[in-house]
Amino acid sequence: MVPGYGPLILREGADVVDGLYPPASLLNFWASFGKWALEGMEKRALVVSQEATLEQSPDPYALTRDIYIQRQNYNAEIVDDTVDEEQEAYIDDYLDSFDE
Repeated sequence: MVPGYGPLILREGADVVDGLYPPASLLNFWASFGKWALEGMEKRALVVSQEATLEQSPDPYALTRDIYIQRQNYNAEIVDDTVDEEQEAYIDDYLDSFDE
């Protein structure tokens, strides 16, 4: 846990590479600082709707930790996107029967 930043894991360190590509690396300090501040405000605005859940929790730290770990586990999962063509054709035929 990093004060003012929140939970931090080694996997998040890979985001440093994203800042090395030319468009972002050519920004000066103040432009980078402004970009960082705007991104922080945007992230904060996205979680305003979840404050009620946190305030009603008996242990806000445990709830935040569990949600964070669950999100990291979800992001780390590898999803196999194979599609069964036979099953898709069957579903398409079934749905087409409602159109007739």
